[in-house]
Amino acid sequence: MRTHSSSIHRLLAPTATGIFAGLLAISASTQAVSAREDDDVGGYISSQCCSDLEERIAELEQTTARKGNRKVDIEINGTINNAILFWDDQHERNAYVVNNDIDGNSFAIDGEVELEDRFEGWTVGFTLELDLLNAGSRDVDQLNDDGQTLVDLGEASIFIENERLGTMTLGFTSARGKTDGANESDLSGTYVASNVAVSDIGGSFFLRRSGAAAGTSLLALTWGDLIDPLDAPTGNIISYETPNFGGFSFSTYYGEDDIWNVGVGFNRDITNFTVQAGVGYSVNRDRGEQDLVDYEQVIGSLAVLHKPTGINFAIASGLRSFTETTRLNDGTLATPVDVSFLYMKAGLIRRLNALGNTAFYAEYGQFRDFQANAADTVTVAGLGGINEGNLCGGADVACLADGSDAEVWGVGLVQYVDAAEAQLYIGFRHHSADIDLVDRSGTRVPTVPLESFDTFIAGMMIEF
Repeated sequence: MRTHSSSIHRLLAPTATGIFAGLLAISASTQAVSAREDDDVGGYISSQCCSDLEERIAELEQTTARKGNRKVDIEINGTINNAILFWDDQHERNAYVVNNDIDGNSFAIDGEVELEDRFEGWTVGFTLELDLLNAGSRDVDQLNDDGQTLVDLGEASIFIENERLGTMTLGFTSARGKTDGANESDLSGTYVASNVAVSDIGGSFFLRRSGAAAGTSLLALTWGDLIDPLDAPTGNIISYETPNFGGFSFSTYYGEDDIWNVGVGFNRDITNFTVQAGVGYSVNRDRGEQDLVDYEQVIGSLAVLHKPTGINFAIASGLRSFTETTRLNDGTLATPVDVSFLYMKAGLIRRLNALGNTAFYAEYGQFRDFQANAADTVTVAGLGGINEGNLCGGADVACLADGSDAEVWGVGLVQYVDAAEAQLYIGFRHHSADIDLVDRSGTRVPTVPLESFDTFIAGMMIEF
């Protein structure tokens, strides 16, 4: 679930009714005193006006909008996040109007109620979130400027929380930010423009073979295939998170067809510094999840902010190891090569104008072997510059992807507009990649060079 800093809209019909009733009572009292100064004011009001007042209150209750369950406090929140995405794949350049998928258009309803009497200290509630997808920055590509348009369920979960015992959540949700958001520590204030999920901007764009004629050089391989922050899946899970103990919290989840995780987070101010960190270990044996073989992984991140100067730094890393064999392009059974990533960001937060803080950042990411032993037949054929019919045909003929290396670096800034709960942002990124191929005997085969890819995004996010 995405996290929103929201303005709260509470449906408080009883409060509205009380205000109107109070005004009517004052009016009635004033009229009574003026007409009958010698009578007992309290008795007069009781005998003459209360029945009329009760009728008016009943009328107001019937015509005033109110929530069905008066005991649950409701919060309506969300984000609108639109941008212009400029892109250049060295053969074609263009600009699309998109939704920024880093923290995209969404609408959420949160409800909770604090129990009383013998159950004081307990809170129960729910979250219902809808993601409104249209031309997402993660979905558009050279051939499609519209992406997909749909309403997607982001979260539908219930929870029970105790101040001393922690929080249990059950339902359809993402483990990110609960128990496996250990790769997301970031105190730069620039999350809307850049974070470890690099493929959220431009991830569906196809790679191009260098030197090939425009229009014929696109590969059946996207930048998102080479770049992955090893996020937790979204699905039906049950999770538990402890209260904060001196800055530390511990968590776990289980769900789907045998996916589980344990993690620890840390968030605390230490003298002039704010420190945020997390580590998570997870196992995935859900064979339907992205058609992957079983794996286990470790991810972690650390972010530090020096509050007096606004200087900040973050680093995240992860390693995924596959734990079962799969059939490769050459027909053999083997365990895929481990995959890993490293992401770093440095930033500066300063108050430069009356609008709000201005946050600057520079980022670098390296993603290794996400196509090792995993490239499909068409992709390998395209990379090897051969026709698919000759794939694995003999010596010196491309057969398997033996490894891949993708690098991303970028710069940008975010300008906060405090009065509107808005963020204006711009961000530039440069992508480059290499993929190694081998023949049936495992001997390295020359591969065609790949073009680099650049994106520039400029937009605004408003929270409500």
